[in-house]
Amino acid sequence: MPQELVALRPTSALVRRPRRRAASALACALALGTTVAAQAQQPEPAPAPSPAPAPSPAPAPSPAPSGDKAPKSEGAAELPNKDEVRLRGGFSLNAGVLVVPDNPNVVGGVLGFAGRLGVQLAHFFSIYYQNTPFLTLISDFESQIAAGAIDYNTVLLGFTFFHVFDLGVGGSIDLMGTYVCKEGTPTTLPDGSTLPALPECDQGFRAAPGAHGRFAFELGSGPTPDDARRSAFALGLDVHPTFLSEDDGMHALVTITAGLGGEWY
Repeated sequence: MPQELVALRPTSALVRRPRRRAASALACALALGTTVAAQAQQPEPAPAPSPAPAPSPAPAPSPAPSGDKAPKSEGAAELPNKDEVRLRGGFSLNAGVLVVPDNPNVVGGVLGFAGRLGVQLAHFFSIYYQNTPFLTLISDFESQIAAGAIDYNTVLLGFTFFHVFDLGVGGSIDLMGTYVCKEGTPTTLPDGSTLPALPECDQGFRAAPGAHGRFAFELGSGPTPDDARRSAFALGLDVHPTFLSEDDGMHALVTITAGLGGEWY
């Protein structure tokens, strides 16, 4: 073998050894890089759930208010309407007719006012005074006509039903002033001629006992648990006989009137 080849053999061996080492180092580096990348791609473990909070104790119920401040439960019985002694009053405008039972031919009209004042002792019962002045015009359609003024002074016991129906009964002292004119007697003159009759007029005043009945329909507000008073618009019907003596030529005269007004009872 020539000497040049023998001399070069050791050099080739030296060259191949560094290449093998470099390849081994590169393979190690690639394996290390792959391992690091795989670890980096793995997701971080989820945090452990926090423990649920312990339930707070329920608040203690507040004590129920005592006395009048306690709320009413559904279905609880309502307080009764208040009832007490109190003032009673009222008024009405009245109009109607006057009749004489002994003489159906006598009839008249009346127009007046009524005022009431008294005491309501309870929802059901009361006592009160009613004053009723009237103007009247009466005729017998034949020979007599009368105009006058009548004043009824009545004390009534009142009974109220269901806060709506009001009934009053009582006695009265009636004052009557009248001016009566009737056909006079013709005057005969000496020569036999006759003068026409002139009306004969007379005035008078009398007091007589009477009786009174009143029925009213009260439309208004009723009592409450705090207030016993009632107020209403009143529709009334009054019947009043006046008892006369036989000297008056009649036993009685009767007024029948309807009225509109107000009532506080």
